[in-house]
Amino acid sequence: GVLRNDDFEGLACLFGEHSTPASFDTTTSRPGTASVRCASPPIAPGFVRFRLGLASAFGFDAIAMHGSFHAIAFETPPVTYTASPAQGSANGGTLVFLVGAHFPVHDA
Repeated sequence: GVLRNDDFEGLACLFGEHSTPASFDTTTSRPGTASVRCASPPIAPGFVRFRLGLASAFGFDAIAMHGSFHAIAFETPPVTYTASPAQGSANGGTLVFLVGAHFPVHDA
């Protein structure tokens, strides 16, 4: 059958201890799969445990969750102070240097 939002009233995403409403996203699903969309609440930088579930009759604070937790990393947004040079070739290939803070650093 086809999954619809009406089939899962109370669908919720749990970010740590904070929950937000969720809905099925039919625009990104491939045949045989389902996609769910929810917006994260404001969260301090770091890792947060994430789960998808159904809210109980007691509201979003009491969630009956199904499945395992997944870790999601939240990072401080990068800030750019300067960029140089101020212009480059229309053919591409110009190296641009950014000065700022909170650029993500990932091990290769």
